[in-house]
Amino acid sequence: MTIPHQLTRRAVAQASVEAFRPYEDFLKSCEPYVSIYLNNQWLNLRKADEELQWGQGCYYDTTVARNHDYWKRY
Repeated sequence: MTIPHQLTRRAVAQASVEAFRPYEDFLKSCEPYVSIYLNNQWLNLRKADEELQWGQGCYYDTTVARNHDYWKRY
């Protein structure tokens, strides 16, 4: 079975040139991360290759699973 013309890479690329892309501005804005950091500069962002470590003041370092009923079993 052949691929319909509308679904070929070339046709999709041509149709995408002026296509409406919902949320494009929002996705390019890097939000909500920029706002969160600007308003909470005490948070330390970790580098992508670093392991998660508790007690370092990072954004994920806010609580532990045992404090939440729905997380206790994890």
